[in-house]
Amino acid sequence: MDTFADRLRWCLDQTGLTRRLLAAEAQLEVVTVFRLADGVRGKHPRTETVRALSDALGVPFGWLAFGDGTIPEVPALAERAAALALKHGGKLREAAEPESDSADLSDLELEAEVA
Repeated sequence: MDTFADRLRWCLDQTGLTRRLLAAEAQLEVVTVFRLADGVRGKHPRTETVRALSDALGVPFGWLAFGDGTIPEVPALAERAAALALKHGGKLREAAEPESDSADLSDLELEAEVA
């Protein structure tokens, strides 16, 4: 996992957490999380954004931002994801399954403009 996007996608894939649920917990626009996970937002996202995502995922900031330290334990990530799903009334995907609730990026951009 060489990039921020790789590490973010790994967390999502290992837990079944959707990008929408993560965005809700991190208090970020859904389109932002989609772009970051897809590597579209650049190699170095803003520190505040990475902090919000690392806090929401329950992973160390240094690992998510730079790959420093050890890979987080999957059971702990899965437990955090289940708690977020309950908190936000969402549903988890099967781990490593492609995200089923992903909308076309242009639809997400329209949502963000309307909001």
